[in-house]
Amino acid sequence: MCTYGKEEIGPNDRPTLWRVDTIAFAKKAVSFYMPHHGEWNSSTSHGNPTRDKSILRFIQVVKKHQVRKQGRASRVKRDMTLSEFKRAIELLEAGSYRNIRWTSCLRLQFNLIGRGDDVHEMETTNLKRHPQFDFALQTKLNWSKNVNDERDCPPQIMLGSMNPLFCVLLDLAIYLEVKFSRDGSLHSKYLFTDEVDEKAPKRCLAAYSRAVKKQVFDNPAFFLELSRQTAGGLGVHSIRKFPASWIKMIGGTQDKIDVRGRWKGKSGNRVSTRYINPEQQYTDAKMAGLLCMDGPVKYEFKPGAGVGRAFFIEFVCPAINRYFPDTSLMADVLGPPLLWACFEPTLEYRIPEWIRTRVRDGYASCRPQDFPEDVNPIKKSLLVIFRVGDQVCIERCVPEDDHGQEEQQQHEGAGDNNPVAQQQNRMRDQFGRQEFANQISVSHGSHSISLTGATISDCRK
Repeated sequence: MCTYGKEEIGPNDRPTLWRVDTIAFAKKAVSFYMPHHGEWNSSTSHGNPTRDKSILRFIQVVKKHQVRKQGRASRVKRDMTLSEFKRAIELLEAGSYRNIRWTSCLRLQFNLIGRGDDVHEMETTNLKRHPQFDFALQTKLNWSKNVNDERDCPPQIMLGSMNPLFCVLLDLAIYLEVKFSRDGSLHSKYLFTDEVDEKAPKRCLAAYSRAVKKQVFDNPAFFLELSRQTAGGLGVHSIRKFPASWIKMIGGTQDKIDVRGRWKGKSGNRVSTRYINPEQQYTDAKMAGLLCMDGPVKYEFKPGAGVGRAFFIEFVCPAINRYFPDTSLMADVLGPPLLWACFEPTLEYRIPEWIRTRVRDGYASCRPQDFPEDVNPIKKSLLVIFRVGDQVCIERCVPEDDHGQEEQQQHEGAGDNNPVAQQQNRMRDQFGRQEFANQISVSHGSHSISLTGATISDCRK
């Protein structure tokens, strides 16, 4: 009745009401309440009727019709494409500064391979500077569909991206500075809403879903330009699917995607899985690097442009510094990306004018005398992620012509009379260059070019 709309099924009838997944769920739900879980005996009417073989044959018939497109059409939403994701961000940012909250949700959801409710339940204090890498952030998603105990939510790293459209550090710097500059926001518990009651994240998620649907998926420009080019429907869940599909497309393995996305595969019920440390720092860092479009980067001062950290606290991120404890050094992590963006003419539309004016005037007041005016004091240095033994390393790629000077500085820092430290530096440099030459992926638009066996000079070109 539920699947065909009638009890007696003829050879020309088709399952137009229910699909196989719905039937399987109903079968499981009914089976849960059966007092006897043995095989069904039709003569004595004893056992579990959902285990009768006729049910399994019925499901197979519906599945065959479904594959042949003779049943109810699928309503499953496909994953977004790279061009669709970019266009979604552009359409949201074209609206108003109020949409900065929704674009932050999109970028954070992409970076953490998260669900919509994962990021909306995220508390602001979960953002911290990474204890090992002072140019990165660290966070936790304690509230998630797959989080059942504390072991399921290990800390995860967030790195800057060469492509500013995907850079989560830059986006968080802009969003948090605007958010905390408003009255009352300093007491905000959740990252994407100023309300503090338990149902506030649900309301925020609903508003986020409505905004994305209205301004992106229902937008005629989006549909005519991109959506109709790929079969299948789009929904908010498509945003969750996109980063996992993207990593897989550019060479990531399923097990590594599961670590970053907090998914449990088929091995989740194995006894050995209980004893494996869920905090896989190297794997998580590698997947974070793959999610950094055009490569992970470190924001740092250009030679001769450096100023003290008091500049970031007073002019660049004063509101962020007021919310987070001064010992958290959050202004030191988010300050360089925001300073870089304030000097980029192409990013004027993303940053409020009052922030750009304050930052540029502040830097002009303390700019080193030898550094030229109206020149961006921040540069983005490409990072390479590798491992030496059990140690995770994320270091700046050094050009070949600067290698000698860099190596000399490392050896001087380690001490001429410390051969162990010098050997460690040489190993780190060797592993880092090998990883950079063999595994780095550079994304251009929707294409990914794998540089295998390339030299450092080739990569620079």
